[in-house]
Amino acid sequence: MTSRRFEKAGAGRTLYWEVYLQDRFVCLVWGEVRGIRKTLDRNCGTPEAARAKLAQLVAQQLEDGYRETSAAEESDLDEIEKVLAFDGAPPPDEPPPPKPTFVFARSPELELQCRLSPDDRGPWEIYSDWLIGQGDVRGELAALRRNHKDRDANRLIAMHHAALFGDLAVDDGKDIATELSWRHGFLTGARIKVNDPDAQDTSFDAYVRAFMASPIAQFVERLQLGLAVSSDNDWGPTVRALAASEQAAFLRELRFDVETEWEISWTALGSLDGWVAFPRLEVLRFRAGDGGMLGELELPSLKVFEYESCGISKLEIEAIAAARWPKLERLELWLGAAERGAIGTIAPLRQILDGVGLPALHHLGLCNTELIDELIPALVESKLLPQLRTLDLSHSTLVSSQALVTAAPAFEHLALLSLDRNLLSDHHCDEIRAALPNAKLDDQRHEEEYEGDDDEPAVRYVALWE
Repeated sequence: MTSRRFEKAGAGRTLYWEVYLQDRFVCLVWGEVRGIRKTLDRNCGTPEAARAKLAQLVAQQLEDGYRETSAAEESDLDEIEKVLAFDGAPPPDEPPPPKPTFVFARSPELELQCRLSPDDRGPWEIYSDWLIGQGDVRGELAALRRNHKDRDANRLIAMHHAALFGDLAVDDGKDIATELSWRHGFLTGARIKVNDPDAQDTSFDAYVRAFMASPIAQFVERLQLGLAVSSDNDWGPTVRALAASEQAAFLRELRFDVETEWEISWTALGSLDGWVAFPRLEVLRFRAGDGGMLGELELPSLKVFEYESCGISKLEIEAIAAARWPKLERLELWLGAAERGAIGTIAPLRQILDGVGLPALHHLGLCNTELIDELIPALVESKLLPQLRTLDLSHSTLVSSQALVTAAPAFEHLALLSLDRNLLSDHHCDEIRAALPNAKLDDQRHEEEYEGDDDEPAVRYVALWE
């Protein structure tokens, strides 16, 4: 312990001021010689900060007329050590405490019960209690989270960070940002994105692989992922990393759609495969511009498939049409513009419109398309339309009410027909509303249509094309 004493005489009395430095603590004692003494101790956070605070305080006292005399008496040091010990400072020269040990306990039976009952709190509490009995800190962490003691939970994570996150380096927030979500006290979801997709040295798939292998991510079932890189993005290695993880068979939701600030035409999909590893996947969503390869979409539990794009290619449409999704309830495709690689005819959509392999589908979105004039009569004749409850034809290039008004009986059973952000004038909107009260026609873009002239035809843009 370092100690220094300062005195200042005047007006028939002598004032003193003492300062003690130990580890990250600074303790002040001051008063009048043979008078009342006062004590104040401060936790400065780090030894470096404590030394800086000491220098600042000494400079202030010297400026105020105090003069250094000698170190404090030994008896004073004993008393100050008691004050500091009460506030949490370690005794002088005490060796650092040993690093906390970490027990990673496994119970395949209890873990399976949790995974098969994701919304039932009971099995998770049983597993948490079992972990506590095994000395596994994840059990205590789950109990703290369940009881909304987030501050204590965060302290526990900080204490065991290296063990909980395994080979995953401590995230300093510079390269990859990770947001975690919890259920029943356990980590079950994450949002992962590269802070700078232009940084070519960031191995996104390696990060995802390490994250999934970490003990704390044992029950992760929902992931939202950003771009691996900006220009030549390829989520293929990321999907393969997930497919190789222990959690693959229990993943329920995958979203490749974090970046909304990037122009979608700059966002590539890549070449994907390995979907057979995700038998329980229920939600799959992409936001990508350039055409890629979806692979064989063998996903028997899938309920929601959404692909937001400025140009879904013929090969991608064929991969979607070839899939057999007996549980699929929502299918939403933002088809895009031919200029961006989208299909130029509805022929590749015929199998979807026939409802092949889609017995449970009740919502269909064929949005952001230049083929809307061809698509409406095809829907009227399709086998799929009668089973739908909602239909989304928004963000497209519809300019006339005629096709919908003429075929209104085919669409009357729908709870909702979305025609938002098309190119309809107020007059055509009124005609559609009169024929189809279930139609939604918000935010029309008719002022964006370029009518052309004698030399150039009219140009109609989909809402999302770059």
